Amino acid sequence: MLAEPIIPLNGPARVQLEFDVLSGDIREFRYDLTHCDKEWQPSQLNSVDYLVNFSEADIREFELAFNTVTKYTHYNLSLPNQFISWKISGNYLLNVYDDRNGDLVMRLRFAVSEQLVNLNINQTRPGSVARDKTYQEFDVGLDLSQSRLENPRRTLTLSIIQNGDWRTGIYDVPPRFVRDDILLWDYQNKLTFPAHREWRTLDVRTLRSAGGRIEEIRREDDNFFIYLQPDVPRVDFPFETRIDLNGKFIIENFDNPSGIDNPRNFALQSEYTTALFALKMPRDESIEPLYLYGELTNYQMNDYNEGKYNSLLNAYMFSSPLKQGFYNYAYVSTDEEGLRPVWKYTEGNVFQTENNYTFLLYYRPYGERYDRLISYSNTQINRF
Repeated sequence: MLAEPIIPLNGPARVQLEFDVLSGDIREFRYDLTHCDKEWQPSQLNSVDYLVNFSEADIREFELAFNTVTKYTHYNLSLPNQFISWKISGNYLLNVYDDRNGDLVMRLRFAVSEQLVNLNINQTRPGSVARDKTYQEFDVGLDLSQSRLENPRRTLTLSIIQNGDWRTGIYDVPPRFVRDDILLWDYQNKLTFPAHREWRTLDVRTLRSAGGRIEEIRREDDNFFIYLQPDVPRVDFPFETRIDLNGKFIIENFDNPSGIDNPRNFALQSEYTTALFALKMPRDESIEPLYLYGELTNYQMNDYNEGKYNSLLNAYMFSSPLKQGFYNYAYVSTDEEGLRPVWKYTEGNVFQTENNYTFLLYYRPYGERYDRLISYSNTQINRF
């Protein structure tokens, strides 16, 4: 899904989770929800304070793949549902457990908004000259005359997410001052993000012939392998206009066109492959480790998507299991703490890059025990 997992408190929209288990066995999963504060720490609330009906439930919708070499089971969960729904706005963690042993399988974020006010968002030039060509910065305003909020300078905070990547978000920013009934987040070098570049793309919608970035497709027993043409760093490249998905992916299958009329066929009749990536460059231990990054790796930086240097090929090598579809990806290093991706050594940052930003406004009046999400806005800059 390309939309961010943020939905209104009262409305028909739902949060949708779909995932595959790569085996022919049917496994049982259960899930629960944890309400969190504005910084994604568990709220001081009991589940009865924020949930309706039950506090946990089983994932009941699943189907076996068919007409595929790879055996897998496709699971589907839609929230809210008849078993679990929520009473209040804010941040939520969806926790999924293996019912056999109770192990946590995945933990995903989503948010529920009351949408009580609207923000005025303006892109501005970075306050630092050194960042002028490589960063994107914002000023944000809220018209206080259109709402009744208790002590807004002390009870409101703002968070901003770039391209749906919660890892790189800016969190818990208080307003700076009020001017003519307008509450302002007007900082220099605070609401600012590295601009990155347009994402690299990979089209795996057909396995019948190589093309695009794919150099070779090989089948070995019950596995498909795709070998990509080597990539190179783009740090010194001129800016390139490219339509991308801002780091996300879509599942599609040109080998089975029946999915055009019924998208469920894409989910159940698409093959899995192992994609082999290469970033051709001299080894530079000062920027290691390097990672394959994007929604295809769930924005994780770990052993599974870390590059290994091959001195014979003079390249960092990466691999990732991929279901047939259209993908965005990038190669990144990390900051000193190893927590945030760094693009400047492998991809570069260019201020003209098209990016999508999500603005989240939290409200916690005196005496309240949780952070209400009272506004959610999306802004796309440098749109082509």
